[in-house]
Amino acid sequence: MADEFTIESKTVETLRVRHVPHGHRYNFAIRERPGRRFLWVGPIIGNAKASVPALTLLGAARAFAEGEARKAGLID
Repeated sequence: MADEFTIESKTVETLRVRHVPHGHRYNFAIRERPGRRFLWVGPIIGNAKASVPALTLLGAARAFAEGEARKAGLID
């Protein structure tokens, strides 16, 4: 399922992921707590015409975003 997602933008503060087949967009903020950095779910922009609701794919979007953020050294 990871091949169904793509990174639209990536900074040290945010990561925007798009689900290619349905067009949903997921924003994740990179937050810092003592000793670690992690992703915080931000605004979700769902495609109203998609056959699958955006919230259904949130877990997969987050897993993809976390993997990409770890590869880039943005989170621990």
